[in-house]
Amino acid sequence: MEQDTSPRNIRDKILSYLAEQEDSIAGLLKRLKSEGFTVHRLVLTGYLNDMVESGELKERILTPSRIFSLQIPPSRDIYFITGKVCREIDENNDGDLALSVLHFLMDRPIFFRELERCSVSFPKKFRKVNSDRRTAFIKSLASCGIVVPANNDLIEPEGFNQAMILRVMREIINQTVSLNGKLQGKSRVSQTTLD
Repeated sequence: MEQDTSPRNIRDKILSYLAEQEDSIAGLLKRLKSEGFTVHRLVLTGYLNDMVESGELKERILTPSRIFSLQIPPSRDIYFITGKVCREIDENNDGDLALSVLHFLMDRPIFFRELERCSVSFPKKFRKVNSDRRTAFIKSLASCGIVVPANNDLIEPEGFNQAMILRVMREIINQTVSLNGKLQGKSRVSQTTLD
């Protein structure tokens, strides 16, 4: 059965494969095909190049192959987990929700590149922002391995739903940290409460 080959789905699959082990283009292509994804080698190469440029993946050359691995483990990348939780909570408005959560967490305007790293849809309700700290934001992100193009827009939400932001924050914590402070091995979708 052929699978959904949307950019978000392919990106998520690449990240899940590379979370297990580093791999080459040929190896990734083989794994995608074994799961029913029909992707041309050049298209896959384009995805991988973009993910290297955005700082999600590392690349090393082992002639004749290019080997890819994760730059930051997904379970520790705030963009990955924010996008994942926002898609689970409200797939139709995941872009707006991710923008609100990142804006709240970072206490600054957000670059479109940062939303791309969340793998969410394009937000609907936002405003472009000019900031005299733009260069400092770009340098700060670069120090974390996140490359932001010079022409990338800074945006912020037009409004926000505090209850939804708190819901996402609670789920991010539930999915990443247990009550005894250790990182979770697996994500939890259901919410746990103390009685």
